[in-house]
Amino acid sequence: MSEIKLKPCPFCGKAARIHSRVNKNGIRVFVAECKNQGCLSKSNWYDDPQRAAQSWNGRVIVYKK
Repeated sequence: MSEIKLKPCPFCGKAARIHSRVNKNGIRVFVAECKNQGCLSKSNWYDDPQRAAQSWNGRVIVYKK
């Protein structure tokens, strides 16, 4: 699998990560989320980490540097 590149959080500008869990149906699902615990920004859950990354990277940046 190729390396997944994530843009910074569109709300706070901090780094993001891909997180996974097994849902109630026993299926592994993935979400892209901000590493800043105070931010709580995340994408939707997807069955593929690349789709979670695409969703995250397609968001509009709203923070100012």
